[in-house]
Amino acid sequence: MQTERKKVTDKEYRDALLGILERIHRVCEEQGVRYMAMGGTLLGAVRHQGFIPWDDDIDIMMPREDYPKFAKAFASEDGRFYTLDPNNSEYYYNNFARACDGKMILKLHGVCDIEHLGVFVDVFFLDRWPQEEAEVAQYRKDLLTAYKNVQYALPAKIMNTLDKKRRIKRKLQVPRIVLNRYLIGLKKRKQQKENLLTKYKDTNTGVRATVPDKLRNKRWYIAEDALDDRILMPFEHLQIYVPASYDYILTFLFKDYMQLPPEDQRKSHHHFVAYWSEV
Repeated sequence: MQTERKKVTDKEYRDALLGILERIHRVCEEQGVRYMAMGGTLLGAVRHQGFIPWDDDIDIMMPREDYPKFAKAFASEDGRFYTLDPNNSEYYYNNFARACDGKMILKLHGVCDIEHLGVFVDVFFLDRWPQEEAEVAQYRKDLLTAYKNVQYALPAKIMNTLDKKRRIKRKLQVPRIVLNRYLIGLKKRKQQKENLLTKYKDTNTGVRATVPDKLRNKRWYIAEDALDDRILMPFEHLQIYVPASYDYILTFLFKDYMQLPPEDQRKSHHHFVAYWSEV
């Protein structure tokens, strides 16, 4: 009889996230890697000096060219700490990386499966982007197409964690699946997406941006010279880097960002259940 894994409590999960964040900060300081908090992590640091009470994920951003040095230093010899990104995991499909702790294992639901997924901090890459409005609009469209091509090239076996409606919808896209999965292939589609994400790497556009997978927002733009303009701020018991221009960023994103949202909006959007790795 197989023993069931023990579920992780909310506090244990948050403690694990803080452990990863502490390791990230130390590694980045040692390696000279420029990272900053973003998303709800930035808002949490400014408004709550830690986690937003009803949220428990952590997002950071760093220049793409700094990531290889970070990933190598973050990994531990015993394999407990590791990174997941499109280059080191065959079926990993996101535009960003994840810094993971393997002492927990996450069982996904509602999104495509990701193998070997421990508790993680999202690491978004800051890439150079164009400035001219029409070029930005076309670039976003090209990126979205490239991301969708990767999605349709993924093997059927990692679709089992999607809900029934989304699985059926995916199966109806037969021509796109045949083209991407069988005729072109996942490896080539991932490389095409990577080439597009780094299209402007050797240019001096003056603009950096993170690329969310579905490109629904234009939020995380930052001036090139702002990468070195960051300050330390409390996050729970840690000190982490945030953009010095955090007030401008958060006002742009949330307007009166110090005002709490309505109670019915204070909820987590987890798409996984966390268990301890050891039975």
